[in-house]
Amino acid sequence: MSARPPPLAQGRVRDVPPDAVPTAAVVMAAGFAGLLVLPWLGRPPGPADGVVLALAVLLRHLLGRPAGRGAWVAELAAWGLTAFAAALALMLLGRPAPPAALLAYAGSGLVLQTLLARGFARLGWRRRPRPQRVAVVGAGEQGRRLVARLLGVPGVRIVGIYDERRERVPASLCGLPLAGDLEGLARRVRREEVDAVLIALPLGARGRIEQWLRRLRRLPVDVRLALDAGADWLEPRRISALGPVPLLHLYDHPLRGPARYLKGALDRTVALLGLVLTAPLLLVVALAVRLSSPGPVLYRQRRWGFAGDPIEVLKFRTFHHHACRRGDDPALPHAGSHHPDLTPLGRFLRRWSLDELPQLWNVLVGDMSLVGPRPHAVAHDEHYARLVGDYLARLKVKPGLTGWAQINGARGEIRSLAEMERRVALDLDYIENWSFWWDLEILLRTLLMGWRDPRG
Repeated sequence: MSARPPPLAQGRVRDVPPDAVPTAAVVMAAGFAGLLVLPWLGRPPGPADGVVLALAVLLRHLLGRPAGRGAWVAELAAWGLTAFAAALALMLLGRPAPPAALLAYAGSGLVLQTLLARGFARLGWRRRPRPQRVAVVGAGEQGRRLVARLLGVPGVRIVGIYDERRERVPASLCGLPLAGDLEGLARRVRREEVDAVLIALPLGARGRIEQWLRRLRRLPVDVRLALDAGADWLEPRRISALGPVPLLHLYDHPLRGPARYLKGALDRTVALLGLVLTAPLLLVVALAVRLSSPGPVLYRQRRWGFAGDPIEVLKFRTFHHHACRRGDDPALPHAGSHHPDLTPLGRFLRRWSLDELPQLWNVLVGDMSLVGPRPHAVAHDEHYARLVGDYLARLKVKPGLTGWAQINGARGEIRSLAEMERRVALDLDYIENWSFWWDLEILLRTLLMGWRDPRG
């Protein structure tokens, strides 16, 4: 298991890790790289080269330095990604470069980023983080004490107090009005206006805490319990402090730091390229589906996306039209490779996962990601959410075209509860230990292992 994310800021100036180099310094340093690298390649430096070198250093700064499992593979992937970005930028600027120059750009980005990071670490450069935006859940006596202790703490801003028990709690705490119920909190979290949710209930209220946790576990936000005593039944992962308040970590938001923006950029770039490169194949498959059986070419199924928001997932139709059902149909079966309503072409498409290709559009518009838990039909989500305790935690990230579970054999038809439990365990392993490098590894293994369903 990888290291857990850092605790919440405690309202003080904190040290910046070595990789946190000021952007302005990174950009200026790129100009010096041109003086050293380009003449050595027999290529007089120009303004375009300075821009591209700055982009290379910035990209390496955002990627950071890989460590742990598969670090050398990730390092090679970072060189390749940086060289590709340099080639694309030079092409757009009308100054194409030979392969040696592209590798030099990638190498200079690595060296300069490393030197600058170490230099600023030795100088003890510091910065002040933005205030942590926290929402308090629980407007009872414990909530009042928590709000009173947090008010005035530097670096902490209470954005709202929420409680389901509107008739049993006061309309305000310490001068702050009650903001609403958990549905209102969920909407605010989805708008990225909350960094952490603090539950303010006594540990004796185990039933209430567990009820609220079932509602909060799907949200992409840190969830903490303000401590009193006797929390052994919660099996905490970690304890931290926010100002004077000890907090018990319950769930952590998995996507942190600049790499999450790279994940989004990678998703849309690869999806766009994938749609362009596979356009002839998409047209052939669409024509084959249309000619093989009556009905629409595409099948739209309602599924739960990021944070439980409904999305429509696109697939090539593999069933006879009369057998296609909505994703929220309670009678929706698991579609195995031997289902009687599958068309012969549909069976072939499913075996090679070609029916999933239209989901590149879902990735491009932001409903899905390249890597993440595979989305299930809403009816199946509702069913397994009642049977598998941590099932809803899969919704903390966008669903993916491929995932850690899929490359480990947990794909296709679900034939038993144990199979779903294994799939959920693999999905949660990915969510809790996510990194940009792990995404690249999963994509590479997906390409090498192929898209074929071994049980097809």
